[in-house]
Amino acid sequence: RGDPNADFDGSGHCWVTDNGTGNFDLDGGPTILTTSAFDLSADANPVLSYAWWFTNDDGDDMMTVEASSDDGVTWTVLNVHTDTAGWQQAAVDLSGLTLTDTMRFRFVAADQPNNSLTEAAIDAFRLEAYGCGCAADLNGDTVLDIFDILEFLGRFGNGDLGADWNGDTILDIFDVTAYLSDFDACS
Repeated sequence: RGDPNADFDGSGHCWVTDNGTGNFDLDGGPTILTTSAFDLSADANPVLSYAWWFTNDDGDDMMTVEASSDDGVTWTVLNVHTDTAGWQQAAVDLSGLTLTDTMRFRFVAADQPNNSLTEAAIDAFRLEAYGCGCAADLNGDTVLDIFDILEFLGRFGNGDLGADWNGDTILDIFDVTAYLSDFDACS
């Protein structure tokens, strides 16, 4: 009747609005699936990915995907999904959001007015962070501090081309200012 026959990722589990036999679709709503809080405050380029299923026989309804950076007080719409013929995958770059230690995500589906066959499902929810961090973190401890500056100055003083920060193959004051500029941009 509109609900998926199986989950997306083969685990045998997914979130479904109602997959009982007979007339058990989503009526009214909204039905909201909200995550617990995630700490994304230290992630430079996080990506939310998930599989979604949404069926709506009259095309009037939709499912929204939303994010909150204040533990659910306010929400920002990330995606709006309408009727699909099967499981679909989505990925959302979250780097444009204010990333905090209280990030929440929610999926909102509704059949309003209650006049259609509507089902929604979510599976394979993932949060991943990509990136190399800050290049000025020379000791690799993920903390920008005096030890990174000392590492740079040590390389510079030893004639190490790892201190050629502007890439011109000449170690000079321009490398020092370029490094300090990158250090400042990351802190």
